Amino acid sequence: MSVKYILDAPSRRKLIALSLLALVCCVLGGWAASRMMDAQREGERLAHLLHRLESLRAAILSNAIPAVVAPDDDANVPRLLSECLQLAADDAAQQRRLTKLGALLDMRQRQPPLNPDLDPEAGAMQPGELGNTYVLLAAHAWIDAMKVSLEDRLELSQARHLESLQWVQWAVAAALIAALLFGLVLIRVMRHLSHQGHARISSLEAKANRDPLTGLPNRRLLQDRLEQAVLRARRRRCHAAVVVIDLDGFKPVNDTYGHAIGDVVLRRVSKRMKSALRSEDTVCRMGGDEFVVIIGEVDDPVYAVRRARDLVLRISRPIRHEDKVLRVGASAGLALFPDDAGDGTELLELADQALYAAKNGGRGQVVTAGEINHGHTTLTSLPSEPAAQTA
Repeated sequence: MSVKYILDAPSRRKLIALSLLALVCCVLGGWAASRMMDAQREGERLAHLLHRLESLRAAILSNAIPAVVAPDDDANVPRLLSECLQLAADDAAQQRRLTKLGALLDMRQRQPPLNPDLDPEAGAMQPGELGNTYVLLAAHAWIDAMKVSLEDRLELSQARHLESLQWVQWAVAAALIAALLFGLVLIRVMRHLSHQGHARISSLEAKANRDPLTGLPNRRLLQDRLEQAVLRARRRRCHAAVVVIDLDGFKPVNDTYGHAIGDVVLRRVSKRMKSALRSEDTVCRMGGDEFVVIIGEVDDPVYAVRRARDLVLRISRPIRHEDKVLRVGASAGLALFPDDAGDGTELLELADQALYAAKNGGRGQVVTAGEINHGHTTLTSLPSEPAAQTA
């Protein structure tokens, strides 16, 4: 099933926006992390170059370097230093010259010093050596300038590293917030879907257990309500009553005015019966114009008979709908637990038999199963309601 059929449009937009925000934060964090690593590598390179410059200075200070020609390449220390004075520290040739200069200094340090006793001219500084001394002084100045430049660049690299680190932290924090919001929205959506699922289940249960016209429990739910009423009466050691009611004169009304008016009559009758019962009682529609009323927790059987008669009286009142006055009556059969039967199914059968007796006795009657079981049927005719008492 597609996502658009599961999520509503606002939820989809929120989840997509949060997903894009988290993606942008991840990309930004990756770019900042790459920038931070580049700055770190640049800082390490500059620190290494500073270390090499300090090593060169130490070598120059520790040893007076005369004009010593490197073997086989016509490159001496003064010339290399002179070339270094004209280049920047990040020049590739500069790196090669510094490396070569370091190698020459190491080789000069490994050579044994001249013995002034064996060479009488060694103590005097030659013109070439004096020039070399100037070159060495210039090399010291170059090293100082290069050190300042490299330290500035190193400080800039460290600042860029810290700035990139802050970007990484902000990107990670934003991604976490986006993920948290995404989770909250997803939880809310799942909760909404769960509520929708429960509502659909309740709707399906209502359709399966309720009469679509009147909203009353149907035949399927009647058996469960009847069993529950019998269990409560047995537990409390009291009575329970089942009343089966059938409308009198409903078919002529339905045939004369049509099914729409017949549905109005059924809904109005259902409303009257519901308003006349207690919360622990149940009225069900069996189908057509037949209803079943369960009167639970009855201490006195006479009360159940009175309630049945009251229901018949309420149903028999005229029904006003638009410009019409509709008249229907009712007949009822009643069975008591545990006097007449000990289970719900048998109670329903006995009440139905009593209803059949009421119908045959002239209608508009209430007949109890006890009257039938004792071999005599006492049909008590109910007084007719005045026409003024209408619904």
